Amino acid sequence: MASENIGWDPLRVELLWDLRERPRRGPRPTLTVEQIARTGMAIADQEGMRGLSMQRVAEQLGVGTMTLYTYFPDKASLLEVMLDLVVKDLTPRESRGGWRSYLEDTARALMRAYEQHPWALQIFVGGPPLGPGQSRFLETALQSLADTNLDDEERLDAVMAVSSFVRGVAHISVGVTASEKVSGMTDEQIQGAYTEAYRRVLDPERFPMINKMLAAAPEGSESTGPYDFGFTFGLNRLLDGIEQFIATRSGTA
Repeated sequence: MASENIGWDPLRVELLWDLRERPRRGPRPTLTVEQIARTGMAIADQEGMRGLSMQRVAEQLGVGTMTLYTYFPDKASLLEVMLDLVVKDLTPRESRGGWRSYLEDTARALMRAYEQHPWALQIFVGGPPLGPGQSRFLETALQSLADTNLDDEERLDAVMAVSSFVRGVAHISVGVTASEKVSGMTDEQIQGAYTEAYRRVLDPERFPMINKMLAAAPEGSESTGPYDFGFTFGLNRLLDGIEQFIATRSGTA
């Protein structure tokens, strides 16, 4: 799986926040930074990161490739705006209810965003959030924890723990989904194939726990629903831990 590293460049703040000074002479710009970035998002959604290039985006917009470089200095800048828009689209404008319900809703929204835009998982970020979308994501998440007894660093750590957990599970979930599409098999067929393979190679004496799980789910049994790769369990336990930590701090544990 190809990956992109957008590094960290504070100079991109002007691009992300649309603070660049417009040229006083020459033709007026016919495109916007967001319009170009959303075109890139649509291409990446359909063709993956390998299908995304400045030339491909320019073709979709009906302009020359060099025209895009009057908006974006390089592809990394385009990717950073695309990623910021993904986060901007999912973030609630304000935190409602308690911190736990807000962080849970945000985590689920972030998971859906990764599932809708798998290419976002292939972008390695080399610094703190610079764009308006990611800044609002961080601000509203921190605001949801404002009434707790956590200090500033602990609130940031809590938000980072949740977002990092989601990204980790999303890597597995998105990867499995992509493999299923390539195989052309149904979930039941894939599960059956894995079960049969495990039964053939795993010695019950060396792998008793796995074999116990296989025995509990005999071939042909109906699934209770799609497996979420531990997302619900892990998210709840993570939030439980944060909640316990807050309670311990306040002496109510």
